[in-house]
Amino acid sequence: MERVTHLAMAPQRAEGVEYLRSRTGALRMAEPKAKERVLEAVRDLPDDATVEDAMERLYFLAKIEEGLRQAEAGETVSHEEARKRILG
Repeated sequence: MERVTHLAMAPQRAEGVEYLRSRTGALRMAEPKAKERVLEAVRDLPDDATVEDAMERLYFLAKIEEGLRQAEAGETVSHEEARKRILG
């Protein structure tokens, strides 16, 4: 995929947002980089959050990303198989 960073290359798109152009020419927003996702997650915490709260939130988000990656790769099990694994 080609990275598109200039508005001239991506008309009517938000400035400062990076887009990716597929081989077919379609544009889609690039995924935020890990550092940006971490900073956003920390900014979203309440003012009285502890370091443990931040660590828990980041771990939770990492597990969600891992699950999404696995699902996209087809690394899933059926509902019935999950029940068997959990309930025996």
